[in-house]
Amino acid sequence: MTHLLRNVAALIAAITILQLAGGLLGVRIPLAFADQSRTALGLVAACYSAGFMMGAMIATQMLARVGHIRVYAGSAAVFAVSTLALHFSTDIWVWGVTRMAAGVSVALMFAVIESWLSHSIDTRVRGEVMSVYMVLTKGALAVGPFLAFDYAADAPEPWMIAASLAALSMLPICFTVA
Repeated sequence: MTHLLRNVAALIAAITILQLAGGLLGVRIPLAFADQSRTALGLVAACYSAGFMMGAMIATQMLARVGHIRVYAGSAAVFAVSTLALHFSTDIWVWGVTRMAAGVSVALMFAVIESWLSHSIDTRVRGEVMSVYMVLTKGALAVGPFLAFDYAADAPEPWMIAASLAALSMLPICFTVA
């Protein structure tokens, strides 16, 4: 297996692991708002989206300044910590800021993977590689909610599982051959 193929596989593995966490949080966060208003849930969701937009806006500068691996590792760490922080607070404003930080981090991680893939893949096989990328990541996003089964709505384990997955998504990236 060539270095290029291993790197591409590592990139796809990393983002697939991250999407497992995203799928889990997609179910877990609304469950945490069962006794809150829909407005509160909407505020937190909007904060995540605003953060994602901010992350997309700064991605190019961050990648140019510190490089792909460092941006991904730092963003995965922030995402893991922000996910764990959700368990320790019930304040809507804390959740909003925390989810905004998560949105920035996730946008940066996607920017890393997609720009690295785009740079690494020859145009003749780009379609095939991107189709594998999309199938695996969307599959992981669909499987992620199943990791929340058998836990009470206020259980800490789903937060821990999602944060662990975010941290584990760094491993394939850190072992690439640049």
